[in-house]
Amino acid sequence: MAYTVYGKIEERRVHITWTDGYLEGDAEALEELIALADVLKNKAVGVEPDGPFTYQHHLANPLSALILIEDIFDEILQVRGKIPAEYPGVNAAA
Repeated sequence: MAYTVYGKIEERRVHITWTDGYLEGDAEALEELIALADVLKNKAVGVEPDGPFTYQHHLANPLSALILIEDIFDEILQVRGKIPAEYPGVNAAA
């Protein structure tokens, strides 16, 4: 599975690509994403209220990673690629 999220952080256009647990993209955005995942270690990340959830290794999971990417972006402009079916947010364009 792979997807790219395009968005803005503080009016700066950024993107992050998730490919089978590997991340690439804007260095500052990735740093912020990794820091958030570390803060949330041992805490539930997932679709409220019923899940699915991860409690560790959030960025290895496509759904949890997408939720955290959405959280660090001030605005999502586009999502391209294949995203988890459980994701309640934006629809991805192929």
